[in-house]
Amino acid sequence: MISLFNKDRRTIEGRRELLKLALSMNSTTNRNIDRIETLYSLLNVSESKDKELLLNNIKEITSKLSNEHISGIIDGDGSFFISFQKDGQIKTGFNITSDIYSKPLLERIQIQLNNIGSINLGSKNELIYTINGINQIINVLIPFMDNNPILSERALHYDKFRSVSLILKNEQPLTLKSKLDIVELAYNMNKKGKHRLMSKLEYINLLKKIDFNYKDK
Repeated sequence: MISLFNKDRRTIEGRRELLKLALSMNSTTNRNIDRIETLYSLLNVSESKDKELLLNNIKEITSKLSNEHISGIIDGDGSFFISFQKDGQIKTGFNITSDIYSKPLLERIQIQLNNIGSINLGSKNELIYTINGINQIINVLIPFMDNNPILSERALHYDKFRSVSLILKNEQPLTLKSKLDIVELAYNMNKKGKHRLMSKLEYINLLKKIDFNYKDK
């Protein structure tokens, strides 16, 4: 970010360098090949040697990250989610997704979050730092986020995640009313719930059916 304010980086050569730095930061970028080639074309980058990305040889991060740094990473690559399961269970979770070269960074973040959660390899060769335990979420993650707020659209997701997590902690087991309230609050969060296996109405009917069968026993 500092480089963007330096006048010497506003030249074509400086912008080429910034582009290489940006593309080298995350090998799991959502930019497709055509988009990347368009960026190269706009900056007149044609030689293959000029397209070679910078290697990340960092094996360990020993210095402490600032809370603002961690919050910024969460704002960029973090995800707060609510899982609506087919057995009627509702759970909250959090993850940060990054490329395999960022393992030292994720490990440093995990250390500073009291070593909660786990870091695992995803199906697309990416690394995922995940926190699922409700006590870890309530006792560590939520206090951290409350003291180090994020500023993007994810802040809205966090507010819902926080509310649902507190309900899950304070009300065990959940009543049907609480489950329905959570569905109304959060079922369509994160890309309007397009990755849900059931529609909102289908899930509401499932919850009512499960509750009816439970009371009928």
